[in-house]
Amino acid sequence: MPLIELQNDHDAIREEVDLLRTATEQVGLETNRNLLSQFNHLERAFRQHCIKEEHVLFPLLHRYLDAHVCEEVGLEHEEIRRLIRRAANQISHNENSSIPQLNLLLRKHFSKEENVLFWYLSLRLASEETAAASFQRGSLRLPGT
Repeated sequence: MPLIELQNDHDAIREEVDLLRTATEQVGLETNRNLLSQFNHLERAFRQHCIKEEHVLFPLLHRYLDAHVCEEVGLEHEEIRRLIRRAANQISHNENSSIPQLNLLLRKHFSKEENVLFWYLSLRLASEETAAASFQRGSLRLPGT
């Protein structure tokens, strides 16, 4: 199921941010090529995740909810991408990092997607699958038949 793959992406991205947070706490303000490489990896992983959501999640949101929900999720994605870039830039300039803010924003965003949107869409998709299976078995009768 596509929503499970999106959930797995969330888990992997959370791990990336946790690793970055731990690494920056240990290194302090010292510039570290490995940290910048990790930021690049996080940025790529999040961008790929957003593309998946645009192809899987957004059509479902349009179908079962409305375009405003897609816009809101898209705006949150943009804010997260900006914060990833800002945190990487801060690290490269030996400045205090926005990683705690990024961590909080990601967790809030993922929680909303997982506990509200994915949950709701899973229920809707499951009920459609049940109805389709019943119809195929002939146990669902159309009105007037």
